[in-house]
Parts: sequence; structure tokens; C-alpha cells
Amino acid sequence: MDRLEPGRRDVNAVETRTYSSGSKFKPGDTLMARITPCLENGKIARYLPKGEPMPAAGSTEFMVLRGHPGITKTEFAYYFAIDPAIHDLAVSLMTGTSGRQRVDVRAFAETEVRIPNLETQRAISSILGSLDDKIAANQTAVSTGTELLMSLYRRVQKHSAEPFGRVCDVFGGSTPSTKVGEYWGGNINWATPTDLTALRGPWLSETERKITEAGLESMSSTLHPPGSILMTSRATIGHVAVAATPVTTNQGFIVIRASEKLTPWIFCQLQDRVREFEAWSNGATFLEISRGNFKKLPFYRAEPQDLAEFNEKAKPLLDMSKAKQAENIALAKTRDELLPLLMSGKITVREASQEAAAAGAPTPSEEDEV
Repeated sequence: MDRLEPGRRDVNAVETRTYSSGSKFKPGDTLMARITPCLENGKIARYLPKGEPMPAAGSTEFMVLRGHPGITKTEFAYYFAIDPAIHDLAVSLMTGTSGRQRVDVRAFAETEVRIPNLETQRAISSILGSLDDKIAANQTAVSTGTELLMSLYRRVQKHSAEPFGRVCDVFGGSTPSTKVGEYWGGNINWATPTDLTALRGPWLSETERKITEAGLESMSSTLHPPGSILMTSRATIGHVAVAATPVTTNQGFIVIRASEKLTPWIFCQLQDRVREFEAWSNGATFLEISRGNFKKLPFYRAEPQDLAEFNEKAKPLLDMSKAKQAENIALAKTRDELLPLLMSGKITVREASQEAAAAGAPTPSEEDEV
């Protein structure tokens, strides 16, 4: 179940073991979580193995969706499942005690729903699939760029210098009162560790929850400018991101502001020293590295020439990732807007294809020309 990431279309098997129980599925099948809160969180994906197209098995908490010959296409099943109307239907059919509710699979299977004809299903899968293909290609570029960035960092000779607290400004975070409604629902990004654990790249541009100006003024912390480095410091320690937009955080962060020439270096250094930060952590309920302890830890510097050469290669990689992540946000937004319109017939296939192309997805004609 943990392999399914909301908004990510494809998933593959990660291990081989003797089958004993669980859902069985074939390449191309759609896996839809049936248990709370996984279903509500959008854990839906298409099984697409790498290499040989082998069948697989997984959690008993999956519903497996596959096309019926002459009625539905298997490649359409994924977009059928993530359609908000179908997702909401599945949620409404949950039964059981609070916290352990599951979809009544029989009731879900027997519910009548309207579906497009086969040709329209194929067109929907092609149009939305082109958006997801572009998202996947961008994500591969981001992941490869991040790996290369860390490799560049690890090649540079390092020297222990003064503590972090003398090299950069180090901040914590706070939370506006959740009892005051006017503090919430604004347009100011307010990060929690979940925003970083769900992030698939170096840059954080949006947060799940946002606060108002009044909420910001009520906090003991501040709004950080783009380029600030965020590191989770509580429970899950060492997830790191660079702020692409102004952001403030809750208490689960250490936030660093450094010079532009040190930002890529520190971004890499924090990720490379996670085990060390965990060793400096303490706490009865959950581990936490305090801001005070962090500021005392030695900062590892590079010789000026080495740092300049590192930045010459690191900055283009970070800029590339920033552009790709931003494009993926736009592509996903277009996909999510087009899906219910296509399913309901409120937009034609031609109109949807034009919208997808405008967002940057390759059209069939463009692909044929390559």
C-alpha cells in the first residue's frame, strides 16, 4: 500500500515472495485502496511492472479494476477510478467501525454508473495519459538530477569549520491557534513535515494548508523568503527542501537562510548528514533535534574554488528541477480539471486535447512527427 502515491499513475512490484494471500493483478490493472484513510487520500495507481510483464499480488486492501471486453478498456480503468464522482461513490460505500472502515466491494461492483463509449474511453486515456506521461518523464529528470547533485557534493573535499549557527541564520516554526478560524484558509504557505515527505523533488512551492495574514501575525515564527532551506526536525528527521515561494512552518522544522552561493551546498549537506542529526536527537514521545543543538553542530565547508566549481554544476541542476516540478504542478492541475469534464461530457475530446497540448503534453500528431 505504501508504494501507491496520490497523483502518481504507475506503480511496480518491489519484491518477490511466495504467494499466500492478497489481491492478484495483471499488468495494466488499476489498484484502488478500499480502506480508510488510504482511499480518502487518493491511493490509486496502475500496476505497470518494469521489464517482463509479470502478474503480481499485493495487499488484501486493494480493489482491482480491469476492463470488460466490449464494455470498458483496461487502460481507462485508472481514470475511471480517480474521477471524483467515482472516488466519492467508493467513499460513500464504506462500512465498519471508525478508523477501520472499508469499501463494500460487492456494493461498489453492483452500483450502476454512466461510462463513455469505447472510442471515447480510448480518447480519454490517450489525452490524460499524455499528461501523465509528461509528468513521469519530468519526474525521472528531477530524480536523476537530484542523484547527480548529491554525487557532485560527495566528491568535494570537506573541512570542519565553525558551527552552523555562525554560518547561517537558523529558525524554528510555530502554529496559529486552530480555534481561531480567521487564521486559516488564506494564501500564505504554512508547511508541515507531511508536505516534505510527500514532495518528489528539491523544491517546495505549495503547502496543503495555508494561513492568513492574521494567522501569520499570531505566530512566534516568521515568513521565510524563497531560497530558504527547510529540514524536518521532529519524528521524521532529515527531509529537506528549498522554498520556491515564501513559506512559514510549524514546529517540526529547522529553517536555514544562507547566502545564495551556500544554498545548494547546505541543501546537499543536510541530506548527507541525516544519520548524524538522528544521533543528536532525543525525546520520549518522538525523536527531535532541537534548534539549539543543530546550531552547535559543525558546518562542513569547501575551499572557495571547490565551492565555485560545485555551484557551477549544481545551480543548473536545481534550476532544472524547479522548472520540471513547476510544470508538473500545471500538468496535474490540467489533468484533474479535464477528467470530470470529459467523464460528464461537458467538454469534447477535441477541446480536451487542445487544453492538454496547451499545458505541454505531446499530442498524437506531435508524437507521430517525431
